[in-house]
Amino acid sequence: MAASATLLLLIGIYKTLKDTLNYSSLHKSPTYNATISMNPKTTLLPVFWLVSLSAAYIIGSKMKSPTQETVTDKESIHDARASYREKSSSPKASSRAGSSSKHASNDHKPPLEKVKSILLNNDPITRANDLLKLIKRLDSNGFAQVITDFQATGMAGARQSEYAILLHAWAKIDPVEALYYAERNSTSNFARQKILASWAAENPDSAIQWVESNYLNNDKNPWLAGIVQGIVDTDTQKATQVLNSMTFSTHSINALKAITPHISRLSQQEVTQWLSEIESSRLRANATGQVAELLAHTDPEATSEWVNSLESAQDKSNAINKVALAWATQDLPKSMAWVASLSDTEQAIATNGLISHYAKEDPEQASAWLDNLINASNYDTLATKYITNTIKDEPELALAKVPTLKSEARQRSYYNYALSSWINTDSNAAEAWMKNNDVSDELYQRIVGRKRQ
Repeated sequence: MAASATLLLLIGIYKTLKDTLNYSSLHKSPTYNATISMNPKTTLLPVFWLVSLSAAYIIGSKMKSPTQETVTDKESIHDARASYREKSSSPKASSRAGSSSKHASNDHKPPLEKVKSILLNNDPITRANDLLKLIKRLDSNGFAQVITDFQATGMAGARQSEYAILLHAWAKIDPVEALYYAERNSTSNFARQKILASWAAENPDSAIQWVESNYLNNDKNPWLAGIVQGIVDTDTQKATQVLNSMTFSTHSINALKAITPHISRLSQQEVTQWLSEIESSRLRANATGQVAELLAHTDPEATSEWVNSLESAQDKSNAINKVALAWATQDLPKSMAWVASLSDTEQAIATNGLISHYAKEDPEQASAWLDNLINASNYDTLATKYITNTIKDEPELALAKVPTLKSEARQRSYYNYALSSWINTDSNAAEAWMKNNDVSDELYQRIVGRKRQ
């Protein structure tokens, strides 16, 4: 109707113009022409009036009432929330996808094939973009189906980032249903932790209440690790409070790992204060080691001074090991000098982390240094680390440490390990070494026989 009315108005304009021009051509007297040239507004006024009416009508016909707009918006939201199976099978969606870009050709594929095509794409940027396009069209049922198809591809392990994005997005619209799905269909904690983290980031109190209501075992709640991961970016203090409500376990250590990067940005005094707030002594010792390692990568010397000031022997032991290794990767001589300044007990702890790096950097010097620690209580542990880190490039130096091991059973085991490794890379050298050293016939035959097989 609006189009017909507009057409009639335009025809009227055309006829008015035509009549005006015809009248002008029929009355070409000087008096008439002079009148036209002096008063053009008088002649064209009807035309302008008709044009104005036409424009006003057209504009009015394009406007929507508030009611119409609300209905349209609701319909759009309803369409956007349709399940991805309906969207993917729609001919309209397929046609639109085919014309938009080469990646959108996925839209007309069967649902499982669509998920496969996204996951099999080797370009991580394209893969992420395609996944986000898919997510924007999903409701809660759609997420359940996509994740089911995702797991059916067998690529959940190889595409953990994409899996985490799906879980995170689902938790934004229906965390409870996402959690129930994870409980029914997942054997690991990964899915539940990601969903809880996403929920807690938006509404921590509701997420905590759900966890406390649904975890039915008697021990402290391991599900709280997901809560910690979700709130730590915005509320470190609350995250620490939740951490304290957990029992010491791999779950609490994982939760701790989410907090310590934030703590490492604080001053030494603030770090010490935060550590004092951790109630479990085992968890506090672990936290001290984690923070010390992060700090040592930035300023190992200042961190070593802070570690020296720690009062708890357990906390200090965890930190010494981490700092020695982190410092050694930056400046081995300075790390060694610091370790030498420690007590005998502390040196034994520090060298436990240091020896692997030292053996790779300078195997001869590391061997001589290790000889000075032969009476240390943890000597066998240090020597076996030296052997495993030198057998590939310096097999003779590695084998020279085997007879220094205090345990005869460990000697036999490491002779077997070292010689088996060497004979696979240089059989002539390995056999020559066995003939020139005190190796039993039984060991020689076993190593050589294994190579011949």
